[in-house]
Amino acid sequence: LNTYNARYYEARWLAGYLAGHRSKSGIAGYVAGFPVPEVVQGINAFTLGMRAANPKAELRVTWLNTWFDPAREREAALALIGQGADVLTNHSGSPAVPQTAEEKGVSVISYQSDMARFAPHAQLAAVTHHWGGYYTRVAQAVLDGRWKAQPVWAGMKDGLVQLSAVDASLPKELRAQLEARRQAVVAGRLKPFS
Repeated sequence: LNTYNARYYEARWLAGYLAGHRSKSGIAGYVAGFPVPEVVQGINAFTLGMRAANPKAELRVTWLNTWFDPAREREAALALIGQGADVLTNHSGSPAVPQTAEEKGVSVISYQSDMARFAPHAQLAAVTHHWGGYYTRVAQAVLDGRWKAQPVWAGMKDGLVQLSAVDASLPKELRAQLEARRQAVVAGRLKPFS
């Protein structure tokens, strides 16, 4: 038995930084599943990233108390847009938030995977999970007889989480700023909660 998780908050900080630069209203909306530590951690990191780009930025959160309910996810996204949010993100399980952003003409930073097929014009980037390499290494270690239980809490430098699918039409200077900050996170020079 082994425990493993990723430092999703690292990419959430970058996503917030991007949102802070792209929001014209200075308000972003976050559709969140449950108020558990990982979700709260992501919300806090996103907020800190936003405020690194725009110190006056606001983040509004709507709690679903479920991981997957496309109708409620859509309603939450619409409510946040109604409160002035022009950039959305989520910690929920369907493409409803990106679809709503696309429909309503606001931006979205997707979560878990690239949702560009649901929001081809709205998606700025996606916070994505990349577990394949880790699972392959674990399986190989078991096959080789060298596996041992060792907790894992890895992040961007280990490739388990990334800010992916960054919109190529974003200004070159902003993409360069994102990349510089990504490299700083990977190198340990930028720690979202320091």
